[in-house]
Amino acid sequence: MAKITASVFTSHVPAIGAALDLGKTHEAYWQPLFAGYDYGKQWMKDNKPDVIFLPKLAPLTVKAFNKWLAP
Repeated sequence: MAKITASVFTSHVPAIGAALDLGKTHEAYWQPLFAGYDYGKQWMKDNKPDVIFLPKLAPLTVKAFNKWLAP
């Protein structure tokens, strides 16, 4: 039987995906927001899921999410 171990959420702001795609995550404006994701990124590395369920995301968001999880 499946076990849900976590859920990851963020505000649906298209600019977040654009900042990821354009490499702006370390700019002063964006750095505080992306620094907040560090804990979640480490948790995902330590607890690799068998399945990730991504409901109805825009292509830019999916691209950004894949980039965020890339090793």
